[in-house]
Amino acid sequence: MNTDIARTIDVFLGDTSKPLIVILGPTASGKTSLSIEVAKHVGGEVINADSRQFYKYLDIGTAKIAEEKMDSVPHHLIDVFDPKEEVTVGWFQSEATKVADDIISRGKVPLLVGGSMLYVSSVTDELSLGPVPNAELHQRLMDEYDKDGGKSLYKRLVKIDPDAAANIHQNNKPRIVRAVEIYEILKQPKSKAISAKGELRPRCHPERSRGMTQVSWFDSAHHDTCD
Repeated sequence: MNTDIARTIDVFLGDTSKPLIVILGPTASGKTSLSIEVAKHVGGEVINADSRQFYKYLDIGTAKIAEEKMDSVPHHLIDVFDPKEEVTVGWFQSEATKVADDIISRGKVPLLVGGSMLYVSSVTDELSLGPVPNAELHQRLMDEYDKDGGKSLYKRLVKIDPDAAANIHQNNKPRIVRAVEIYEILKQPKSKAISAKGELRPRCHPERSRGMTQVSWFDSAHHDTCD
């Protein structure tokens, strides 16, 4: 590992009580080998942030790290789901945050490693996300929409969340279903539960940002800050 990176990381770790090291880049960029080096240097554990590596069996096409190459470094959120199951950003944000907090509570340093930018950003920027979809509820609402082409479900949306309905066409099945689903889960309108910019607005937390550094695969490092 580059000595400048090692020095920067050491300074960073001495200045935060809630560290998070992010190694982000495309496949075959050297993230895996760098993450092992950094983890061993800081006493860290890796949290997978590659959306395809959450799935079992998809080893070759995702360049998933083999157990023998982990070099005794604990890895989390790998081989969690069957390929038939659905993974959401909301699920990842919740699980990755829990894992990171657990790692820190044990005096270790979490490393978020992967190439799925939205997944990484959901944690580092604490994106404002809608609730994780409920499969049974979602299917029920989809069936309800299909009964009359969305007329009754749209009328229902107008009643429970007129602000959201004003921005959604009656023929937009996915958005109508999702808006009603959010209301059913949260018991409040989507327009109030989620920011005007939707489910991808970053929430800035200076303390969290000071506790995060990004180490790229081309040997550079910097601290994230809030504007």
